[in-house]
Amino acid sequence: MLNNKNRITANNIEKLLTDKTPYKRGSLFHVANHILRKKSDIEKLIDRNKTPFYVFDEQALDSSIEYFFRSFRKEIPSFRAYYAIKINHHPLIVRRAVEKGMGLDVGSPREIDIAINTDINFNSITATSGEEDQRLKPDAKYPPHFWQRLGFYA
Repeated sequence: MLNNKNRITANNIEKLLTDKTPYKRGSLFHVANHILRKKSDIEKLIDRNKTPFYVFDEQALDSSIEYFFRSFRKEIPSFRAYYAIKINHHPLIVRRAVEKGMGLDVGSPREIDIAINTDINFNSITATSGEEDQRLKPDAKYPPHFWQRLGFYA
């Protein structure tokens, strides 16, 4: 049974999910057009760098994060997002997510190291459950009090 607060949140989420977007669902033409507009800049990077290399559009990344937050906070003002480091652990991406107000979701000791190296507030890190939990155990590097601060072990 949903209480009134949860019912309001569920209704707001449903409204967000059914909201009309400016692009046809599943269409990536806007992404392709954005990339094609920057084609000459990308070609210059290719000429100057050995491959493989990463190219990030920081402005587009920032805009996407801001749009994500605006979309949810319009209906759920207390919305809090956590970036799952397993999606892309590149330091620029992780750092930008934190700078834009996201917490970090970690699922392995390596991801914990990445999170700690971003200088994020410790309370903004969450450890998720799942198969990788087997590796998330207290040890000399991360003793029990470390995990308790994450709320992972009681």
